[in-house]
Formats: sequence, structure tokens, C-alpha cells
Amino acid sequence: MFRISGLLMMAFAVFLSGLLFWTSQSVQRAEEELAKINQTLTAEEDSLRVLTTEWSYLNRPDRLEKLAQETLEIETDNPKDAPFIIEGMEEIPEPMVPAIPQAKPVRYDVPVENEGAKDE
Repeated sequence: MFRISGLLMMAFAVFLSGLLFWTSQSVQRAEEELAKINQTLTAEEDSLRVLTTEWSYLNRPDRLEKLAQETLEIETDNPKDAPFIIEGMEEIPEPMVPAIPQAKPVRYDVPVENEGAKDE
């Protein structure tokens, strides 16, 4: 009996060792995948930071004003003289609202003739 229980204990120990090895390998694979994801995330954050900086640089008011003057060929030095500058709320036109009827249109059905009237 002692030999059978010893063999069973030895087999159980080998099984648990294999299970422990498999679990540790799974954890290592998961950690490697997490490291790759974190590396990708860091690269994306750096890229986003660079793009945000470029956007801020390209949207400087002095640069945009210069581009607008070159593109639109505005000859004024005073921006208030430009025709597209709105100085007050009064100058904003009312939006155009399409004419929509208030009620549903009446349905124009053709009346059906009485069958009795045909006989006469």
C-alpha cells in the first residue's frame, strides 16, 4: 500500500509541476503582450502630442491672417474694413426657414359611384 500511495503522490507532484509550468508560461506570454500594447500606446501618445503641437503651430492667428490675406487678396490693413467682419448681433441675418404647411394637406379622393346609380 505504501508503494501505491507513494507512486500516486509522485504522479500528483509531477502533474502539479506541469500545471505550474504551464501557468507561468501563460503569465509570461500575457506580460509580453501587455508590454507590446503599452509600447504601442506610448508611441500613439507621442504621435498625438506631436500632432497637437503641429496643429497649434499651424493655427497661429498671425499665420492664419497672413494666409487669409494672401488667399483672399484683401488689401486692407484694418480688419474692421473687411466686408465679411460682423461687428454686432444686429448684422447677423435671420436664417432662411423653408415654408412648411402648418396642417397636413387634404386628401383628394375620387368619390366612388354608387352601384345602384348605374342600374338606372
